[in-house]
Amino acid sequence: MNVFVAEHAGFCSGVKRAVQMAEEGIGKQKVRSLGPLIHNSQEVARLKKLGIICDEDNIPEKPEDINEAVLIRSHGVGPETIADLQEKGWEVIDATCPFVRRVQQLAYEAAQEGYQVIILGNKDHAEVKGLQAWTGNTALVVASVEGLSDVKLPDKVAVLSQTTELEAKFEELVSYLKGVVTEVKPINTICVSTKKQQNSSEELAGLVNVMIVIGGRHSSNTNKLWEVCKKVNPNTYLIEEAGEIKPEWLKDSLSVGITAGASTPEWLIEEAVMRAEENLEKQKVESDINEEQMDFNMDEGLLNFKNHRSGDVVKGKVIRVNAEEVLVDIGGKSEGVIPADELSFRRVDPREFVSVGQEILVEVVKEDREGNTILSHKRARVEEELDKLEKAKEKGEIITAPVIEVVKGGLLVDVGIRGFVPASQVDRVFVSDLSQYLKQPLRMRVLELDRHGRKAILSQKVVAEEEYQKAKKITLGAD
Repeated sequence: MNVFVAEHAGFCSGVKRAVQMAEEGIGKQKVRSLGPLIHNSQEVARLKKLGIICDEDNIPEKPEDINEAVLIRSHGVGPETIADLQEKGWEVIDATCPFVRRVQQLAYEAAQEGYQVIILGNKDHAEVKGLQAWTGNTALVVASVEGLSDVKLPDKVAVLSQTTELEAKFEELVSYLKGVVTEVKPINTICVSTKKQQNSSEELAGLVNVMIVIGGRHSSNTNKLWEVCKKVNPNTYLIEEAGEIKPEWLKDSLSVGITAGASTPEWLIEEAVMRAEENLEKQKVESDINEEQMDFNMDEGLLNFKNHRSGDVVKGKVIRVNAEEVLVDIGGKSEGVIPADELSFRRVDPREFVSVGQEILVEVVKEDREGNTILSHKRARVEEELDKLEKAKEKGEIITAPVIEVVKGGLLVDVGIRGFVPASQVDRVFVSDLSQYLKQPLRMRVLELDRHGRKAILSQKVVAEEEYQKAKKITLGAD
């Protein structure tokens, strides 16, 4: 049983750039986003907690004494919106995707050349509204060929599309127009990243039993991915977060594929992978136990399993350690085995992690075909570690933990569970190259804890800022 992630999944370069600009912006001043920065409610919620103010409507005149800037989201806006903000005195941080900016320019030029611009896409989508504004609001917006059935068109038309549209729909529209007007100027504005994302997702969907697409349900990019995958794999499901994965989806599945929309952060993908792996492992454990019970007498089977069931958490004593595993006495006729990757959420050498004679907490995972009871130390620690994190959050205590991986948007740390440190919370100033922190310890406070989802968001920045302010006061006092 395996979980595979599509080669091109998650943040595209444009979205990654927008999030980075937002995080850099709040390091200098307050930042207002003109509407949600990207189409992912979880990531938008994270940014709000970091200090991004989200304004859906028109932004008022800027008070002179407020140190704030307005952030244009990745989908872009019309030229009059930016002009209006600048007239009102706001500093503008333009996070429009560079590719979308190019499409805006193409739409503007086509309109200036006298073409009737036709945009294939969703008329209510922010990107499409911005494109239409760049044509002086003269462009026609259609969701498909059928949208032009009752429209009288001039002889000269230019066709472009929302950057996340399906290429087949664009080609169908161009083909139709060539049969009804004199001159058609096709401008293929489908994003290259979108094509790669759709192609790699479609390929993976055809190879696995179950396909899961992660992203906002209001995201055009995500919905197009779901459509592409659903065509080749009927067992395709769209989710916004890992908790939506249902065990019955994965029943009897040998492989699961995961892809994600361009506005889906790495930490959400990581959570989905973990949830899928947990469900598959649980199925495998149940399957292995059923097979073993069919092979020998039930009473003997229970004795060999040391009177423990899968999921039981017990204390044991370490009796042998080597580079691959740890042998633990948990009572009964034989010992249990902890594989090296079940000791911790980070890669460790068992010989440096535990010692003979040490008592440790373990969870019974399964009994393998050789009769060995497989144990897990990291799973047994989860509830205990969550309790520690909860107390640390309540008391504002500083936690020290090593960085185990650099991911898009931040760092993963081992705090008993996988903790996430957003890039903007790594230090007092924004750090573009996070690789320098790999395997290094961070001193952090818990910003957010989700016991049900077993996730924690932490910050080293708040600790560094407090220590800086304290040192500053001491220095000023000394002067």
